[in-house]
Amino acid sequence: MAQKFTRNIIESSIDMIIAVDKDNKITEFNKAAIDQFGYLLEDILGKDVSVLYIDKKEYQRVSTSVNEKGIFTGEITNKRKNGDTFVSLLSSSIIKDPKGLIQGSMGVSRDITERKIIEQQVKDSLKEKEVLLQEVHHRVKNNLQVISSILSLQSNYVKDKKTLEILAESQNRIKSMSYIHETLYQTTDFSSIEFSNYLNTLASNLIHSYSYQQHHLLVQ
Repeated sequence: MAQKFTRNIIESSIDMIIAVDKDNKITEFNKAAIDQFGYLLEDILGKDVSVLYIDKKEYQRVSTSVNEKGIFTGEITNKRKNGDTFVSLLSSSIIKDPKGLIQGSMGVSRDITERKIIEQQVKDSLKEKEVLLQEVHHRVKNNLQVISSILSLQSNYVKDKKTLEILAESQNRIKSMSYIHETLYQTTDFSSIEFSNYLNTLASNLIHSYSYQQHHLLVQ
């Protein structure tokens, strides 16, 4: 009764369940595995489990981990009977008898090909957005520099002290905006910036700017 119940659990699992003996020959291949790999049960039982891997080095990596650590968990690339491949998430461990002697190993895996495709699409989308953000950053930065340069050029043709002060104040505000934009662009967290660093650099820039402008006004 217990064996029948266990068999029903194995066959009803949506995950692929595959067991091998000490020689890595397949001894268990449930319905989910049959459906996924395309083998008939009588064709796959007794075969070396490496036949299910597209890359023999990857098979060796899994086998070595199970033999040395008693467990393996990770992504692998499997091969169906017709040669098609798919990515699966495998958890494999050693099987021991009541006396503690190793009898083989068992793996439970699930096809994650669709998830990998979605992950790649997300990565591609993020890459596109990163390129777009870089372009926007360069355009904003260039536009702010152009405006600042125009104000600086205009200052050379203005003699009125009050007007010069207004132009200088406008330049400083543009520099503040430009630095905030530059700081946000260089950070990985666009929701905030390190205010102390920003304030120190901004204050230093403004002091330098005002010192230059005061000297410029005195000369005029």
